[in-house]
Amino acid sequence: YTFFDVGPASSMSIEGYFIDGGIDDTYGEDIIDGSAVIPPIGRSSSPSPLSTRENFTDDDRYGIRLGGMFGDTQIYLAHYRKYSDAPAATLIMPSMAMPYIEKSTETIDVYGGSFSRFFSSFEGVIRGEIGYFVDEPMTYGTPFVSPGLNTGEVPRHDVLRWGIAIDKNWVLPALNPLKEFVTTLEIIGSSIQDYDSRLTYSWTDPETGEYLTVRRENYKVVGVVSTEYFDSKLNPRFSAIYDISTQTFMFMPAVILSNGGNLNFEIGYRYTASDTYEGYGFLKDNDELTLKLTYYF
Repeated sequence: YTFFDVGPASSMSIEGYFIDGGIDDTYGEDIIDGSAVIPPIGRSSSPSPLSTRENFTDDDRYGIRLGGMFGDTQIYLAHYRKYSDAPAATLIMPSMAMPYIEKSTETIDVYGGSFSRFFSSFEGVIRGEIGYFVDEPMTYGTPFVSPGLNTGEVPRHDVLRWGIAIDKNWVLPALNPLKEFVTTLEIIGSSIQDYDSRLTYSWTDPETGEYLTVRRENYKVVGVVSTEYFDSKLNPRFSAIYDISTQTFMFMPAVILSNGGNLNFEIGYRYTASDTYEGYGFLKDNDELTLKLTYYF
């Protein structure tokens, strides 16, 4: 719902959503172990001989966001509850039964906000966002358990995440006389609160077999350039990510072909260069060519 001319704001808005967990407890696509969609699950290590049991939650999800437009500046404040992006895996060792791995879906509360402002001086937008993720499930690695498995209660840590970006369109007639180049340059950061040095990734270094410790702070630079040709039927896009913390570089060019209607074909490539298997570095031996066909109906 939107209100207009509220004090110094030209408009104020409030929006929200509610999902009953008893009716719908799905969150994204089901990713099986060994899937090529999310490496290196099942790629760099042999499959576990233990059985896996899923423990889904039926908790409700909801969110509320308040926004205001103050001249050329738009500001939002928000709170929402979501399911964790990946299930937390725990090794369960019953006294009179075979051990098994339990994958449990956890809920996370997020508090934060965002802003965006148009600057006529350089005809671009500066925007930013910040989020405080409460009780995010993580993993404490041990020398006797495979990576990605907890041996007791799932540890939880708060995580502060933020980003600030510049969006600008460029007119480059020599490269595209009809359409502008849309560019984004963003810096992203995160910091784990109450950090514990036992925090590990869910994989080991395939060259040494050693555990990889999750860093307290991470910083990345993201750049995206895109444009359109032939009446928006040919759309090249160039994306790059540089992980400052682990000195990992990812380059992801892509081209989208469209029939101008409901059919799209995309071809993309991902190249990763890194000296470590930390963070995005785990993809350095898995450069990929991707073909995607999308039909809208």
